Amino acid sequence: MIAKNREIPRRILMNEALIERLTPIHYLLQVIKTDLAKRKAGYRGELQLDYHLQFISKDKNIMILHDLRLEIEAVTSKSIPSS
Repeated sequence: MIAKNREIPRRILMNEALIERLTPIHYLLQVIKTDLAKRKAGYRGELQLDYHLQFISKDKNIMILHDLRLEIEAVTSKSIPSS
């Protein structure tokens, strides 16, 4: 079961808004467009993974939570070394 659906990342929305507001000759326009393209590619990859996870998540014993960060005694899940 997918308990929390994936949302469009805020950074993608911000970059799209910036591109609309900047002049075509702004010196950061190309940097923002490149960053947006990379972030959109990553987001599309996450959506493709979600497609495959939906078949696994039909099992009653599995729950999928997107954008979850676990913190135990000031150690986040991203910094826990794997054995």
